[in-house]
Amino acid sequence: MKRKTMKKSYLTQVFLFALVFSLTTLLLVTCKSTSAENDVLANLQTKLNVVTFPTTVEQITQECNDAIKMANERIQAIVDEPNNTFENTIAALDEVFYQMDFMIGPQYLLNNVSTDQAIQEACEQSYLKYDEWVTQIYFREDLYQAVDRFRESKPKLTGEELKLYEEILRNFKRNGFELPPDQRKEMEEMKIEIGKLASEFQKNARTHDNKVIFTMEELEGVPESALKNLEKDGNGNYLMDSRIWGQYAGIADFAVQEETRYKAHVAKRSIAKDTNPELLKKIVAIRYRIAQMLGYNTFADYQTEVKMAQKGDIALDFLKTLANGVEKKFQEELEELRLLKVRETDDPNAVLNYWDNRYYSRILNEEKYDIDMEAVKKYFPMEYCLEGMFNLYQNLFSITIEQKNPPNGFVWYDDVTYYEVIDNISGQLLGSFYLDLYPRELKYSHFAHFGLQGGKKKGDVFERPVSALVCNFPKPSKDTPSLLSFDEVLTLFHEFGHCMHSMLSITNFFSYHGTSTVSDFVEAPSQMLEQFLMDKAVLDTFAVNYQDPNDKIPQDFLDKYEKTLKASIAQSTRGQVAYGMIDLTLHTQYGKDENFDLIKVTNQILKDYWMDYGTETSFVTGFTHLASNHYAAGYYGYKWAEAISYDMAELFRSSPKGFLDEELGMKLRHEIYQPGGSRDENQSIKAFLGRKWNNNAFFKYLGIN
Repeated sequence: MKRKTMKKSYLTQVFLFALVFSLTTLLLVTCKSTSAENDVLANLQTKLNVVTFPTTVEQITQECNDAIKMANERIQAIVDEPNNTFENTIAALDEVFYQMDFMIGPQYLLNNVSTDQAIQEACEQSYLKYDEWVTQIYFREDLYQAVDRFRESKPKLTGEELKLYEEILRNFKRNGFELPPDQRKEMEEMKIEIGKLASEFQKNARTHDNKVIFTMEELEGVPESALKNLEKDGNGNYLMDSRIWGQYAGIADFAVQEETRYKAHVAKRSIAKDTNPELLKKIVAIRYRIAQMLGYNTFADYQTEVKMAQKGDIALDFLKTLANGVEKKFQEELEELRLLKVRETDDPNAVLNYWDNRYYSRILNEEKYDIDMEAVKKYFPMEYCLEGMFNLYQNLFSITIEQKNPPNGFVWYDDVTYYEVIDNISGQLLGSFYLDLYPRELKYSHFAHFGLQGGKKKGDVFERPVSALVCNFPKPSKDTPSLLSFDEVLTLFHEFGHCMHSMLSITNFFSYHGTSTVSDFVEAPSQMLEQFLMDKAVLDTFAVNYQDPNDKIPQDFLDKYEKTLKASIAQSTRGQVAYGMIDLTLHTQYGKDENFDLIKVTNQILKDYWMDYGTETSFVTGFTHLASNHYAAGYYGYKWAEAISYDMAELFRSSPKGFLDEELGMKLRHEIYQPGGSRDENQSIKAFLGRKWNNNAFFKYLGIN
């Protein structure tokens, strides 16, 4: 009996071998174009970096000191090298920054998410030390001499190596290495000072304690779904945390009394009003001084030189083109909202104020377009959204996302979850990420992707990245899951797009991994993914009524939602233009001295390009992008990148398979996500589109000829 079974098994094995061989050959042929584009991964082994989080103040301080000590020793080895080559000088410097990321990535996150204020403050001090250390690197004369010795050997470099080498030289130049030593020392001190001022500015905005009290009577019209997101005091009144967007939006959208909307608006738009004006004026003044010393007309010119725009005037002209292009429609949109206020107040001379905008926009959407944004939340419970988002990206990018136990069993809060990403073609591990979805005390109050550890190739091993998504979605209750608004779903997909950029990137150097692109491109891949949610086929994969599995989100909602977008498209455009103009105006026209009224100047820009926020507000003091060196004179990049995103999305929109086109998804992965910043962004876009990018699709969407 055994022998017969063995014989039968043998014949079966022969048949199965032939079948598997045929299928494998067919699969290899089918995947040839896909794997050919991804040869680099097929020839690599991958290793997942395990991030460790410090748990005490002493550990934070010690980790920071040890990391800086080790980094300095490595840099000294570069300096002492008698024969400077690419590997022992340029690549070695990239490795120094990579190793430092193991320390600062987790600490920077804890500075924004820890529930222990002492931990947050220790991480903040650690980051200040790190930031000062980074600033000083490109002021080191001995390191510059080492790089210069390599330059004198007339290196023959190409591709990513050439890019890294040229940009390291450029960093020294932009730090004043063509200036006399005394001026270079002054510049070093100024850049360190900016880092300290910026950290203080951002901390003031993050920790601003302004919980506004509202009685139940004041919150007339605000639905229960919004009220449950607010805390209550001992007297039964509701507390709105002005830092948390969702709490403000619930009141701004529904509160019947204008006084209530105004009260919420002033609180939201006056964050750090007493502490941040002087800090920002000092930052702007120092940046102006730096630009002047280096021979630039403005700090905006200095910043945009290394971005896609290349000149401050080009960025300004782009924003002005948008503002002028939608001007006529902008006035028409505002008048339509004003007439709703006339009707409601029975005052023919009623004035539409900024704090009325969201309220009457909601009424317009409900009446004219018959769309109830609250009613569609039932299609977007958090669990469904996560599953649907993971499935979409898994299919588009040929990956698998699996929830796992976190390394060492550590998470910084008990509802944080951990996931790993696997490549389906090679079976290789691509990276891992954490999700921190709900608000709490001391936590960063917006939505952001945090890179905990980047990735890079080391020989034939690719060390993979770790990320975290930090969000503030509505908390689930005992009876109701966390239900997201459609705008919040868009935000989730957008931020996770940044995470995917990190997971899918394969670069030789840490300096170019993932989202390490120029800032006026970095948002484009994520902005494009938002447009997937306007496709019914995509939504049908997850947008199902959690109380009735047979009830999928209707096409009628999407049609109406798109109409509402078009109905307010000029307003949303002008709002973003206004924020960009504040940023560019401060960094072009101001800074010669600090004797200007920051709040008056910036509120006037809001009035000119958007709407009057009112004299009691100080939007600019909570506008943390302005303090960031990454986004300073770069906020225009959101709209610039959005223009690129529309051009890229057209490829999916015109495909017979639409936004579920997996072949296009893989092309997107290989040409946009995989290169990170390792090649010129225009080159990556052209490789994906098959042509140079243009504004046509974006301007058409905006109604601009």
